[in-house]
Amino acid sequence: MLLSRLGVRQDGSLRPHSFTFRGNADSEKSPSYHLSRTRKAEEAIGFYASVFPDSRSQIFARYANDEAPDTEGTVKYAQFTLGGQEFGAMDSARMHDFGFNEAISFMVNCKDQEEIDYFWSKLSAVPKAEQCGWVKDKFGVSWQIVPANMGELMSRNPNKTTLAMLKMKKIIIEDLEKAGEVKSS
Repeated sequence: MLLSRLGVRQDGSLRPHSFTFRGNADSEKSPSYHLSRTRKAEEAIGFYASVFPDSRSQIFARYANDEAPDTEGTVKYAQFTLGGQEFGAMDSARMHDFGFNEAISFMVNCKDQEEIDYFWSKLSAVPKAEQCGWVKDKFGVSWQIVPANMGELMSRNPNKTTLAMLKMKKIIIEDLEKAGEVKSS
């Protein structure tokens, strides 16, 4: 059973070697996110750490040779931080009836067009998934690459800014600003 392999006993209590993480050191109730991969967790962690500044990662446990079908040395559990947000990740040799999709995405709030361009170039790997600032990376994870002031930009002239944004793949701040201009009569 997957939970028992992760340190959860059948009665729901944690085994002593289990790990609990939180998303923010100031609050035990801040969420953190967990990504399950099929034999690519370490590659994904390395990739994300190379994209986001102020990133760190730590692999806490690897599968042993007696934990078949999992491959010895693959990631049993790891924690990584991207821009102050904590994540967990694990490998699994078992087939699962789930994958990543657009129902869950991670939002990257960018201070300017240069940051949008940077994250877009690093994270976008599926051109047909690009729309309105959304991209899908090479691991199938969806991201929203948007200006930090997106709400403000969209509220200036919603009828025009919404139409402009819906035509975009990558968000172009200057085009949203132009669409938001209210012309005096």
